Amino acid sequence: MLFIKALILIALFAIFLQDIRDREVYWILFPFVALLAGTIFFYNTTFDHFLISITLNLLLITSILCVIFLYIKLKMRTSIDQSLGLGDVLSLYALCFTFSTVSFIIIFVIGLFLSLLMHLILQKSSKYETVPLAGNLSLIFGLSYLAYFANLTPYNFSI
Repeated sequence: MLFIKALILIALFAIFLQDIRDREVYWILFPFVALLAGTIFFYNTTFDHFLISITLNLLLITSILCVIFLYIKLKMRTSIDQSLGLGDVLSLYALCFTFSTVSFIIIFVIGLFLSLLMHLILQKSSKYETVPLAGNLSLIFGLSYLAYFANLTPYNFSI
């Protein structure tokens, strides 16, 4: 299990570095992260809790993406690929396999907020206008995993 924990931290950090540096991420990292995260989650919870949490997380992300797609099409009147990258979508679905639903929502919202904050602070020094959402969320989820693995989280923070 230690090997799997190390691999997921490395994969999340690789996504972060690639997205920050080039705004491109190797697509194979997303199913790899989903598989590793699902494995860790599966071994730390009951089968029923695993299935319910994954299903709710997937429904939540799908609902959010549907609203985003509708907003982009109807309000912004631009194409989806100009506003939201495929890597961002793949990362959101990969991260659905990380934590139970309540923990996932908390980390996801904090990750979105910190991603916006980092973008606003670093936007003048960046050569890109886009937000590296996949990379920023990978960093936040990686730090959450690191805190969980090191037993630095409160008891109500469950995987």
